[in-house]
Amino acid sequence: MARVAILGATGAVGRTMLEVLEERNLPIDELVLLASERSAGTKVQFKGEELTVQAVSADSFDGIDVAIFSAGATRSREWAPVAVAAGATVVDNSSAFRMQADVPLVVADVKLALHHALVKPSGAEDQAAQPMNQRAVGGADELRPAVVYVLAEV
Repeated sequence: MARVAILGATGAVGRTMLEVLEERNLPIDELVLLASERSAGTKVQFKGEELTVQAVSADSFDGIDVAIFSAGATRSREWAPVAVAAGATVVDNSSAFRMQADVPLVVADVKLALHHALVKPSGAEDQAAQPMNQRAVGGADELRPAVVYVLAEV
């Protein structure tokens, strides 16, 4: 089980992420919904529970395993380093980190499990994906904090 945070939970993409998490019934121990001060206090349904959106802050990512960001590049640049410093793996769908060589990309045929990041390449992607897998995961049994830019929906 994992502790998951969604930054941008009240936006259209954030709500879609919630729907996908619910549909796929991923092993989430706790879900923390984060947004701007303006959206704090908003109530959102998830798996039959009413969750309250919190304003993102410096301690929002304490104890979080996976933080999913959909709040735009500016917010990602501000909060992703905070989340990574707190030990979270950040999955960001903005353009904030797309040109950073040290930030692994997740593309089609790449799956992110809540307890491991696994690369499942096919054909010619195998050689290119393997180094990215080692960089993002640090080996088969170790998941190190990283920011992951999501290039395409899986």
